Amino acid sequence: MVEIMQKKSRTFMVGLLLGGVGAAGCGYLLNVAGLLVVTGSPGSVAVRGFQWLYANLGFSLIPFILALAGYGWQLRRLRLLLESDNADPQTVLNTESKVDLMTSVFFGIGVTWTAIGMRNGLLAGLGDLDAATAASKGSWYILNQLIDGGILLALSTTIAGGIGGYVMRCIKTWLVGAGLHEFYENLAVRPFDEVIGRMQKIVDILETSTK
Repeated sequence: MVEIMQKKSRTFMVGLLLGGVGAAGCGYLLNVAGLLVVTGSPGSVAVRGFQWLYANLGFSLIPFILALAGYGWQLRRLRLLLESDNADPQTVLNTESKVDLMTSVFFGIGVTWTAIGMRNGLLAGLGDLDAATAASKGSWYILNQLIDGGILLALSTTIAGGIGGYVMRCIKTWLVGAGLHEFYENLAVRPFDEVIGRMQKIVDILETSTK
């Protein structure tokens, strides 16, 4: 009974977390698209949070959230498979591969948006400048154009993708690392157990026939 209650509690907490992340992601997307306006005083936590996220991550937050949601879903499936007594080895392997794939995708989003931010920043800061125009506008203007154009986005997404990807690996090791080790260890010795079991049956038959 206690075990059932613990499983229900974990399921509820996972659902609550995924729901909160999904709602925040939808709200952010609608806010960026102009369909949802976050109201409040300029110094409120919600307004500052949305402004900081948009300035540092931009639209990259959407694929980040999707990759994180897919990772959480597959990691939950993997944990449930490892807790069952008759998990199919191929299913466990495929699910673990999907967890690792979502981690790699999270890394890849950071790398991709880094390139996008660098490209946009260079185009905004230097795309339409020649030597004379650059000299007249000055280095401070060019630096502002680079930052506003995407350099800040490039650096922020690199940090987010790197830190997030390593944290996802740590979470996998922490939650299912021991279960995976035990599962694959049992899988490796299963053929030997079957051979020993058959040999024991043969011994039992021989002992019975000699009596």
